[in-house]
Amino acid sequence: MFHCQLYSMPISSGLPWISLQFLTVVLLLTSIITPNLAYSSPPPLKLILLRHGTSIFNQQSSLPTSGRFTGWLDVPLTLGGEVEAVQAGRHLAKLFPYGAIDACHCSCLVRSTKTAELLRRSLAEGYGTSNVIPVHTDWRLNERHYGALTGLNKEETANTLGRAKVMAWRRSYNATPPPMLSTHSHYLAINSPYNLLNITVPSTESLAATQLRVVAAYLSILNVPRPPSSPILIIAHANAIRALIMHLDDLDPTDIEAVTVDTCVPIVYNVTTDGGVVDARPPGVFRGTVVGGDGRVGWGSDEDGVRRTRTSKVCREH
Repeated sequence: MFHCQLYSMPISSGLPWISLQFLTVVLLLTSIITPNLAYSSPPPLKLILLRHGTSIFNQQSSLPTSGRFTGWLDVPLTLGGEVEAVQAGRHLAKLFPYGAIDACHCSCLVRSTKTAELLRRSLAEGYGTSNVIPVHTDWRLNERHYGALTGLNKEETANTLGRAKVMAWRRSYNATPPPMLSTHSHYLAINSPYNLLNITVPSTESLAATQLRVVAAYLSILNVPRPPSSPILIIAHANAIRALIMHLDDLDPTDIEAVTVDTCVPIVYNVTTDGGVVDARPPGVFRGTVVGGDGRVGWGSDEDGVRRTRTSKVCREH
């Protein structure tokens, strides 16, 4: 027959009484010392950001198509840009084991999709297989819309409208270029494909507006089912990646003005399943790892007329 007291209980088998206080202490110590695997944090994910290969509009040459505002206008890669995409695929095959990268996410613009196509074939060749990873497109990863500036030569526009004004449109967080009107020479080419998909095309965008949709796309990609250790590969555009870097590293608007991103050079972050960055460095500095090129994300350039001395915020490979 059981006999209960507040702190102890006799056991009918004749075993000694066991203090409930003692049991409570033991259980508490066990819960502290023994890792609770059910609630342990999952390992961080690898996020790979890659700008598309060089296009005919952003190549640096004397050709009439070079150095132009591209935005949502579809322009092809140069031959050099295609080579960059192939080399990026080979590079990733050396960085990650076969099967780790199981998909690629890119924008709807051809310079991004072509880079993804070339990269995935090169990645497969690097692994010695014919199996290519699937590619998923999302218009929210498109480049920022440059509005009325689309198609114009950057240098000529700066000389005509003023360099400070044009540089604000190009580099700042909040400045918005003039909107693209329906009479613009590229209006139909840009709007028609998206109208068929019932996607509302903006007439222009600031980097802030671009960041809203790019971050939304990033968070959606995080929710796509994948193996726990599978890296996330995103192939996008200079301003789309700048916007995402600003979000990931919590950079302030003045800092993002001088950040530049090279074509087809992987930038790798460790991120949590909810999108935060796992890094010992505090927010407010660049916390990605550049794994190619000259080993850095640019922090200012002579070409843009911007020069910063914040070398602590330039990331070198480590």
